[in-house]
Amino acid sequence: MESEFEITARSFNIPAIEVGDEKEAFSFLGLALFESIGLERSVMQLLTMAEMGISTETNLDIYDQVYAKYAKMTLGQLRHACEKSASIDKDLIIQIEHALPVRNQIMHRLAWDSAELFCTVQGRSKLIDGLRRDLVLLASTLRKIETVVIAQGQQLGITEERIRAIEKQLLLDSGDAGDDAVMRRSRSHGGNPNE
Repeated sequence: MESEFEITARSFNIPAIEVGDEKEAFSFLGLALFESIGLERSVMQLLTMAEMGISTETNLDIYDQVYAKYAKMTLGQLRHACEKSASIDKDLIIQIEHALPVRNQIMHRLAWDSAELFCTVQGRSKLIDGLRRDLVLLASTLRKIETVVIAQGQQLGITEERIRAIEKQLLLDSGDAGDDAVMRRSRSHGGNPNE
């Protein structure tokens, strides 16, 4: 019988451990880094949309200015900005707070802290297990943020399809991800990558 964790992991398209070799461990490390960066970008977008929602004037230039302001902040600073925003739900802020130390561990310490684990199949399996649990938390947080951003966008007259198209174009334009990564990210959050 499949565990509740495995069902949840599968719902976010997080694969199970196959062989526990070095390539698989590096693949999970890469996925964890990608999702960590996605979390930071999603929080920036959440704050931007929240600020745009209270603005009397909305256009692409204003969006870019607001987003650029948040792009200069660390994730910790972004979390504090979320707390100051009256329009961001406190439960979502708590979810972001739970994801913050996981994201920081992945971004700043994981390679150093896990170097010993790479030496054995058992160690790599332990590392991958931990990364899978971290990925579920990150993906869950990203999905909750995305739901709020889409709702905020719809209030501003932006459809979900338009938001997904903008996100895809931003990822492609940034050079941070190829088309395969855009498709994987979109699928992991329940979207259609072709929209």
